Amino acid sequence: MTNPTMEASWSRLGIEPTDDTVAIRKAYARALRAADPERDPEGFQILRRAFETLMEARSAAAGPNNAHGDDAENRADAFEQALRAHRVAGDGPGAIALVDRLFDDHLPGSAVIEAADSMLFQKVALDRALGAALFNHLATRFDWRDATGPSARADPEKHAILSARIAAEDWLANLQVAADIPGSIAASLLRSGPQPPVPLLDPAGKDEARALMQALLLHGQFVLDRFDARSLAAVREGVEGEPLVVRQPAPVPQAPSNSAPKPAWGWRRQAVRLTRRTRTFAMLIGAGGASLVLAYQTLTAPPAPVPGLIEAREVLDTTEDRWIMLQRADGHLSVDFSRLIGSDVALKSVHYGLDDAPLTQEFPLPHIRAYPQPIQPETVRTIEVPETLKTITVQLTYADGSMSPVQSYSVEEGK
Repeated sequence: MTNPTMEASWSRLGIEPTDDTVAIRKAYARALRAADPERDPEGFQILRRAFETLMEARSAAAGPNNAHGDDAENRADAFEQALRAHRVAGDGPGAIALVDRLFDDHLPGSAVIEAADSMLFQKVALDRALGAALFNHLATRFDWRDATGPSARADPEKHAILSARIAAEDWLANLQVAADIPGSIAASLLRSGPQPPVPLLDPAGKDEARALMQALLLHGQFVLDRFDARSLAAVREGVEGEPLVVRQPAPVPQAPSNSAPKPAWGWRRQAVRLTRRTRTFAMLIGAGGASLVLAYQTLTAPPAPVPGLIEAREVLDTTEDRWIMLQRADGHLSVDFSRLIGSDVALKSVHYGLDDAPLTQEFPLPHIRAYPQPIQPETVRTIEVPETLKTITVQLTYADGSMSPVQSYSVEEGK
């Protein structure tokens, strides 16, 4: 007996029924290129459900816990692509439900779970665009807090970054619990919108506020964007009083001279307009005159290093064998540069050469300074190359002007 849902799913992906999960994933990838979640969200959802239906059917046919080797990798890859589809569509609850279904179908420690864990750690876990709810759910289900787990053993440096975000999310969750107490400093910190004045705090309140600001400074690279600058400024005023000013003392009086009289000097107040970053920084460093000086220095200091540059460079240095991905589809050969785009913040340029040609061709990086680089729908990710290509060589020029060794990738190995 035919299954209408399955038939519709095969038709939506444009392929004949097959047990080949690789063929299903390739068909889904081709269909995704023509899908537009913003203009046709319903069509996008139908495509995603068709893909999930077919992959779940293949998984069920093979048995939930008997996958090994390439089959486990294929299922993990299919799961990661389905998770990405939920994220692109902004469907956070659907993404969380997909994770739960994976653990319903496969036992912890099975080959599929281990393959999915490894794949998510490499592709998803360090993505700054990963929403807090989904990140926390993944960290719990895959036990990323375990400092002796497979992810930590595979790449201790990247796992350290992952652990830092977990600590930041845990701290913010505890702060949100404390904010349930009306009138608490935590409640003032987490308010949004126009802020009422915060009364000048007593010594104990000031100590509490400073401790919270020091914790925010520690975790800020992951959670600062979830705080309203006006809330931070209001709490600062509760610690330091009136808005920041810089006072300049009168100069030492000079002996009279025959020149024209100079106007009398005195104390002069100069208001300081603070950006969100500077206002937050001034607040974090505590009360008193030191905060005024440091806030002024921050206004006149050179720009701070680009956030994420060090992490992106570390990732590039440890993934030289995976900078690019070679793909075959519909008789065409293409090279995917998505992994390099993801670390764009650490790069100045990417040059490549085909077969024996010199590395004179440059891949166009978007140069949106964020890490990991959010890949927009309009971002160029691939180039088409001749079907007869044997090798492609790649060399990176880093943001500091240094250059990587030339890396060579074989087309046959990249199939």
